[in-house]
Order: sequence, then structure tokens, then C-alpha cells
Amino acid sequence: MTLGFDEFEALRLADFLGYSQKEAAKSMKVSQQTFSRVLKRARKTIAEGISLGLIINIKPSGKGEIKGKKKPLKRSIKPA
Repeated sequence: MTLGFDEFEALRLADFLGYSQKEAAKSMKVSQQTFSRVLKRARKTIAEGISLGLIINIKPSGKGEIKGKKKPLKRSIKPA
């Protein structure tokens, strides 16, 4: 199961950092409606993966960098 980088970023902004949808959408340079759809899809993917005990891989951004870091994002959430 794979979580797209845009989905990961939406979850990070909304759920981890506590941004409002309006703030998060602005940060991602998308409309609030688009942000809402991406966030909904991300939450569904995470819920499905956790419920089924699947590994959730996070797909790196196309640039292979995250906010100035030069290492590509390679993480997975593994069931306990």
C-alpha cells in the first residue's frame, strides 16, 4: 500500500502540525477543495492499511527532496 507524497504532506500539515485546511492548502499551493480531497484519500489509505495490518510506504516527491533536505523520503509504517 502506498501513500503519495501529496497525501503524506496533507496529513502532516493537518493532523501533525494542526494547520487549518485553508492554511494547509495555501502551503501546498492547491485549492482548499483539492486539499480536502487529498486529505480524505490519505486518511482512508492510512485507515485501510492499519485495519488490514499492511505496510504503508510513502512515495517520495518527484524531486526526491523534502524542504531543503537532500535525502529522499524512504519510510514505511510496519505493523507491530
